[in-house]
Amino acid sequence: PQNLLTEKQVGQALALCKGRNLNPFANEVYIVAYTNRNGGKEFSLIVSKEAFLKRAAQCKDYEGFEAGVVVVDSEGVVHERKGTIMLPGDTLIGGWARVHRKNFKVPVEIVVSREEYD
Repeated sequence: PQNLLTEKQVGQALALCKGRNLNPFANEVYIVAYTNRNGGKEFSLIVSKEAFLKRAAQCKDYEGFEAGVVVVDSEGVVHERKGTIMLPGDTLIGGWARVHRKNFKVPVEIVVSREEYD
């Protein structure tokens, strides 16, 4: 396959990984090359879930997390389901996460729309 990135861009990507203490060879971060609207070559760094979990575990107040999918069932009802379970007739519309910390009275919650990632 043809390389999408120049040597300089690869060096920049690796320098960013090093600066953020992320190891692309241990699948902590992925360097994703793409062609922009003007036909130029660019890259994005995508940090893996495992890297986030590794860092979270280093926090003394971290008490775990829950996560799942947001779906609309065949009757039009929205459900937040743990994990990635989808039933026949479900349409994926987003995801959610809830992080528990000792020093927070309520968990930190986030819900995102799938459209944000399309």
